[in-house]
Amino acid sequence: ADALGVSRATVSNYAADLERAGLMSREDGYAVARPEVIITLLLRYADSFGADAATFAAEADRYIRFDP
Repeated sequence: ADALGVSRATVSNYAADLERAGLMSREDGYAVARPEVIITLLLRYADSFGADAATFAAEADRYIRFDP
């Protein structure tokens, strides 16, 4: 919340939305349940999220690993 400049309640509300969508687990802290979907969405909509998301999108290949 501090890093994003929002309240803890805001983070909790959005985390609950992501959990309902099956994209996040809050069983043991916060964990991304489907990272491939999150990265795909960030890549697709990076320009609407701002400069940090655009930078992440440009470097996304560093965060992707294929492990069958």
